[in-house]
Amino acid sequence: MELSKTGQRLEASVQLGKSTIRFIAEQPSQERRTVRARLFLILDRTILAWDNFNIEDQDKRRALANYAWKNLPLEIQKSYPNLFFRHDLDIFCSLVWPEWVKVFAPSPMSGDPDIPLDFVLYPYIIKEGGTIIFAPPGRGKSFLGLIMAVCVDAGVRKLWPAKQFKVLFVNLERSMLSVKRRLGMVNRALGLPANRPLLTLNARGRRLITVYDALQRAVQEQKVEMILVDSISRMGMGDLNDNEVGNSIIDNLSSLCPTWVALAHTPRADESHVFGAVHFDAGADIEIQLLTQPQDLLLGIGLQITKKNDLGPVPQEVFALEFSRTLPEEPGRLVQIRRAEKNEFTEIESQKKQTLSEGVIEYLLANGAQTAT
Repeated sequence: MELSKTGQRLEASVQLGKSTIRFIAEQPSQERRTVRARLFLILDRTILAWDNFNIEDQDKRRALANYAWKNLPLEIQKSYPNLFFRHDLDIFCSLVWPEWVKVFAPSPMSGDPDIPLDFVLYPYIIKEGGTIIFAPPGRGKSFLGLIMAVCVDAGVRKLWPAKQFKVLFVNLERSMLSVKRRLGMVNRALGLPANRPLLTLNARGRRLITVYDALQRAVQEQKVEMILVDSISRMGMGDLNDNEVGNSIIDNLSSLCPTWVALAHTPRADESHVFGAVHFDAGADIEIQLLTQPQDLLLGIGLQITKKNDLGPVPQEVFALEFSRTLPEEPGRLVQIRRAEKNEFTEIESQKKQTLSEGVIEYLLANGAQTAT
């Protein structure tokens, strides 16, 4: 029996005259030394039976095969006895995991120091890498995430050098109307038509794990090249402080789409890192601390890279979001996004990470000549 692999699916078939019986295993995974998969038994276009279970469990395989075989037409049952049907299913299941892990077989690899870093949005989103943007709640992460998503999806280079990639925005935090309103404002502020669409999954009140299959299908069918998830706290995989949960979240984001951005919260007592296990820091290629400073109808946003792989020093960048208000009781409407002027948001600039020499120079410039002490 030969297996073919397409995306997250392995398939084998048995030809019976003009009919074809297909054995399909979707998303195989190894858990506690057992192999799980979503298994489908299909006659032509008719699903005979399916289940999601440990495919190494003989009793469960037999029960599924018996149920499926009973759904076959009588003429096929006569030419394809239940014993043969179960035997073929056993062979198929025994091949699923060995075939699945072939892609991970080691092979000789030569080094190449001249391979350039490929950024989707420089210097914050690297191609086939993961970025985490973190800040306390209510600091503008969702606005920033939406701005980056639109810049990449539309190829807008107003704020950063950006490549045009198909983006899927995964909204697990806010109502559809809220995101729709913000998207219109972001589009207009970036010089795009206000009604320009962005591929979006609105699933407020859901956990990412419950919509994972739908996302996976959308990534494949819509040819998505980057996802942005708002936020990690809505993943629904368990306690974020648990190391295994942290690993699982990073693994699921990476398997969903090679290029991903996720928004994250910080602990109440410490805004300098992502809330949860250290494996969030280990698993992300780039981490960005979001610093904000409100000022009348302006919101200053500072981006400070706190962790980076294969990337040299990157200075802090500060942007200004300008809002207007036509009625006193309405929330502000975003009208412009621009780079901030120097010293426009001093609270943000004061948190800029500096080397010792940079700190000494800045102190001397501000206070004049000093003794070495």
